[in-house]
Amino acid sequence: ASRDTSRRGSTLSTRTIASLIDEAAAALQDAGIPEPRREASSLMEFTLERGRSFVIAHPDHEPNSSQTAAFLDFVARRARREPFHYITGEKEFYGLIFRVSPAVLIPRPETEGLVERCLELIADRAEPAVLDIGTGSGAIALAIAVINIHAPIVLFALFCVYGLSGYVVYGWRRAKGLRTSLIAAGCGMCPIPRCGFRRH
Repeated sequence: ASRDTSRRGSTLSTRTIASLIDEAAAALQDAGIPEPRREASSLMEFTLERGRSFVIAHPDHEPNSSQTAAFLDFVARRARREPFHYITGEKEFYGLIFRVSPAVLIPRPETEGLVERCLELIADRAEPAVLDIGTGSGAIALAIAVINIHAPIVLFALFCVYGLSGYVVYGWRRAKGLRTSLIAAGCGMCPIPRCGFRRH
């Protein structure tokens, strides 16, 4: 049975980084999560908003009660098989950081090969144009836009984009100054009244 990672009480503020990671790694191992210690350490880094070097160099550091409670909650979510990047809300792709949630697919490292291929195809074009149909996080199109600033990029979201538009637009705003635009189609199907997008 999975170990209980939801302990609360006065002990929350007296537990160290090392003891919390040990407990979390054991819980994640019980849940069948690959590389449980690495994942536990990464969740600790995210919780403390500190790098790996700090976590390694300060095993006796005692997170405060809020940090400890948050860390244990993150571990419990990961033990329930919630993807790591949905917990942190971010994913690095092609050197850029994208916000992700269950509304969008998590960008995969192998998809960077698609970006490379697209860049090869437009490299010799004086005025290349790129259309990303069915965009989610916007990772592919925005990665291309960052590398080839001369290419106008259109991120085209099919169907209702209420759940994912915030994440596309986040990446889109980070690309301010690039020649990018967002088009949302099919919003007549949106169950949310006045979701803010119109059919194009």
